[in-house]
Amino acid sequence: MLSILSTFAHLFTANTTFSDQIQQFLQSDSFKTGMTQLHQNILHTLSYQVNFKTARIVLLSSGIIIIFGVVGESFFRRTGIPDVPILMGLGILLGPIFGVVTSIR
Repeated sequence: MLSILSTFAHLFTANTTFSDQIQQFLQSDSFKTGMTQLHQNILHTLSYQVNFKTARIVLLSSGIIIIFGVVGESFFRRTGIPDVPILMGLGILLGPIFGVVTSIR
């Protein structure tokens, strides 16, 4: 990263237009190497931190909560009972009781 910054600083000391300086910087080897390393680091980090089983559970839980929210809203309009207690109860069922959604501690 330091080599990218030094190349960028060096380009701005030359007597060329701003557009030419940017073009030279983007075509420099140090910039290309730095970007390649950054890309590899990002892919390496993401490949180890993505847990697809967790993602499925989160998406499934979100979908269920949205469906129950729509049903609860319909129920509220017909009966006059608020849907918030229904959603809170659903959250308690999915979290502490059934353990579908857990906190990371």
